[in-house]
Amino acid sequence: HITPHPQHRIEQLSAAFTYMRTYFADRHAYLQALPELAAVDCSYTTQYWSDELYWRRRGLPGVPQAGDNVFIPGGEVVVIDVDTPVLGKLVIQGFVQISRSPRAGPDQPIVLNANYIFVLNGGRLQAGTPGSPLQGLFTIQLHGTRGSAPLVQRWGSKVLAVLKGGQLNLHGKARSASWTRLESNAVAGTRGIKLPAGAAMGWPVGEELMISTSSHDLHQTEVATLSAASSSGDVELAETLSYDHNGELYSFAGVDGDGYDGRAIVASLTRNVRIYGIGDAQDSWGCSMIIQGRAYVERVELRYCGKRGASGTGTVFPAVLVDGRGPGTISGYFRDSVVRQSYSDALATRGRVNFRNSLEFEVTGNLVFSVLGGTGYSLQAPVSAFSRNAAASIHMDQAGGGGIGFDTHSFPIDSNLAVGAELYGFQISAWECAGLPDLPINTAMACGSAGVHIVSNDFGRARCGRLTGFLSLMNRGAGFSSLVVGAFT
Repeated sequence: HITPHPQHRIEQLSAAFTYMRTYFADRHAYLQALPELAAVDCSYTTQYWSDELYWRRRGLPGVPQAGDNVFIPGGEVVVIDVDTPVLGKLVIQGFVQISRSPRAGPDQPIVLNANYIFVLNGGRLQAGTPGSPLQGLFTIQLHGTRGSAPLVQRWGSKVLAVLKGGQLNLHGKARSASWTRLESNAVAGTRGIKLPAGAAMGWPVGEELMISTSSHDLHQTEVATLSAASSSGDVELAETLSYDHNGELYSFAGVDGDGYDGRAIVASLTRNVRIYGIGDAQDSWGCSMIIQGRAYVERVELRYCGKRGASGTGTVFPAVLVDGRGPGTISGYFRDSVVRQSYSDALATRGRVNFRNSLEFEVTGNLVFSVLGGTGYSLQAPVSAFSRNAAASIHMDQAGGGGIGFDTHSFPIDSNLAVGAELYGFQISAWECAGLPDLPINTAMACGSAGVHIVSNDFGRARCGRLTGFLSLMNRGAGFSSLVVGAFT
């Protein structure tokens, strides 16, 4: 309301203009700080997957049916607004976007079913954006069997591949932190746990939570369903706990410091954007995401991925492979996401993708398997590894059997946590005396053979090792073990 008095009107208009200048200046600074995005040609008409006329104009019989191979050419913009049948191949060289308003209703999920999805040559598959994440439920279901004829021999079936010139943008719903720690002891036979204030407010009722082991028994990690949460940090579970879980700091006589954090981890296991491998879990043949282009993945859940016995051999293939050997430009990130129940390594990298704040749970293999000495990527702040039945949590070499592991001195591994790995929490290959990476502020807890294991990738030569601020607690075997011949700090 503007008063009729002229002087008051001028004052109010002046205040309004001042506010607008401040607002637009702030928005300009915000936009300038955003990463540069590729320009989108808005001249193309948006088409909808459910529109039969669109497909007929392209000379096709109608909306794609089960088993069809579908090609989205460059210059086409297609919005998936309905579930698709199980397609043979979906090849994207145009722009495919997941609808925010599904045809079946605003609260209905969308499922994209295919045996193979390829994004390449300027193509883009997008669900949400960094500034406007997808709010609804979207699932990519990858189908196929061990016996399916592979389009690329070493990849097998159930593949989502981002190839040269392709871009994948998956941005799930914003939420509170992926994981936190208990604030007090949790007691077996009860349904209540205490978390930091506000920690679980972004986790919806029905969310599956992991409560990690905090003892020498690797198998005391358990899963429960969130029933209720308060802003004060009080959480009620739908099921009673089977085990006690520590919620207090450790202290040791004669050791300086305020205590060592061995509290159990509580982590959310589900996301609203999902990639699932469909099929018999007993076959150990899951889905794989291959990155040879650009991939920006956040708050996404991968489940039933990875392969054992790939290419007809005893080898394994990871849930996510960042493959810098291909001809494309590798870049992007994988953050605040979950790799769950993978049949082999969760992440293997030869390219420039940063893994941050992500969670691995029940992986038969390693959380990260870094090979061939790639550069320009990082494992930071923090990546959390929780494995039952896993070879290890983080591994860094080509030897296998470690949890968080690397064979490159240029890979930052900072503030990571390995809990419940059956062999090693961290396995590191030693390099020349000037080259071994630090392990600052990393923690291994409740692992099997050792919290951290240092090996030499060349037993004929002396190597050096260096650890900084590393914490090893409640491991069933050694806190630290080394096969390095040479100096160690």
